[in-house]
Amino acid sequence: MSEIKKVLLITIDCLRGDHLHYNGYERNVTPTIDKLAKEGSNFFMAFSNGPHTHYSFPSILTSTYPLMFEGPKIGAGRITLAEVMKMLGFKTVGLNSNPFLSEYFGYGKGFDIFNDFLSGEEAKKKSSLAVKLRKKIPKGSVIYRFLQFADKYRAIKNRKTPYITADELRARVIDYLEKYKDEKLFLWAHFMDAHYPYLPDKDIMEKLGFKDVSDFKKARLFTKMLNAPEKVTPEEAQILINLYDAQIYTIDQEIKKILEYLDENGLLNETLIVITADHGEEFGEHEDFTHRVDKDKPTLYNVHIHVPLIFYSGSWEYQDVKPNVSLMDLAPTIVDIVSGQKVKKFMGKSLLPLMGGEEEGHRAFYSEHEYQESEIVGNIMKERKKAIAYVEYPYKLIYYEGDNSYQLYNFEDDPEERNNLINDPNSQEIVSYMKNKIREHLKEIEMSKLRIKMKRLKL
Repeated sequence: MSEIKKVLLITIDCLRGDHLHYNGYERNVTPTIDKLAKEGSNFFMAFSNGPHTHYSFPSILTSTYPLMFEGPKIGAGRITLAEVMKMLGFKTVGLNSNPFLSEYFGYGKGFDIFNDFLSGEEAKKKSSLAVKLRKKIPKGSVIYRFLQFADKYRAIKNRKTPYITADELRARVIDYLEKYKDEKLFLWAHFMDAHYPYLPDKDIMEKLGFKDVSDFKKARLFTKMLNAPEKVTPEEAQILINLYDAQIYTIDQEIKKILEYLDENGLLNETLIVITADHGEEFGEHEDFTHRVDKDKPTLYNVHIHVPLIFYSGSWEYQDVKPNVSLMDLAPTIVDIVSGQKVKKFMGKSLLPLMGGEEEGHRAFYSEHEYQESEIVGNIMKERKKAIAYVEYPYKLIYYEGDNSYQLYNFEDDPEERNNLINDPNSQEIVSYMKNKIREHLKEIEMSKLRIKMKRLKL
């Protein structure tokens, strides 16, 4: 394999692992990504370590669990992939427009150039009249919902999104690839277009054979899926999936332009391209939509944490991987590929042995979140509670700290995770074993936080 002089990490918000055609999805909405998967090394069963951006990215960029140290914020106790790449002699550039990945949460750490598109007058959020009025009206009331709908309709009609679009991000990526054409470069770009609200162009909908949806209907559907998900019909859910798939295709076509640039400039063989997502997206499979965190219990089902993972280079020599892995191992793998080195503070380990056929079998992992119980005592919300899934193929045990409840699934026999085996007499041995694994992990989380406190006291 040629020496890697460019590393392009492309992360896509909300991209489900089962919506890649190469992974078995019936719709061909990912032709470019499929090409990379076919010619590179594709992980069919990769999982994020959290069901939301805030709780998945610490594992992606620091190879540590999100609830450890200072929680999801990138601070003490963590070293970032960007810092390591910088030490290895790479120029480091980070581009994203997700507020949870901003400088505020420490994501600029290690980047020579970091643009989260949140600074300056243009990026300041201005609440519309409807938003201001809703703050004074009881949530759930008819007037509240009408104003929420009106606000969504106005934003959709004016094509206002809380992020920069795929074409603009792609242009920035190519600009930096051109600027540092003759230097070693690590570039991370995070695409947001598959995130709600799904607003594909009309010509994309037509190209894919989907019936276009009026702005009024989009606003009505978005309002309904958020306020009354149980009332969304199968036909309406399919419309939402059409919009989502069209946005995936939009991103795919922008990635194609990046590949064309690399190829035309003779950079493909010296570039490692890694594609993944921070989490998935639900479309009614478990009675809800999107990847909401405003519920009493955040979900850790596969629709939320099964994501794509692809490693590609023009001179690639590795194979596809079917066993389960998690994104905890992404950063160590990149470092291993470009330098053959290990990073002591990374908790994950390189995936190269799996890609090279030197290792077989599934890797166990945790996926984590926190949630706010809805009950209010006086004017004080209860403390945040932990939600943790432990996966050791073929089982997944989910623990909710709030009510000390558990769910157990065998997703080899039950891929849709419908049959909770927690009280199944034949499953009690695995329940006991996995409960103990979660208890051990909770202790590790607390110890990591204690170590940070002790370091501060010494200072």
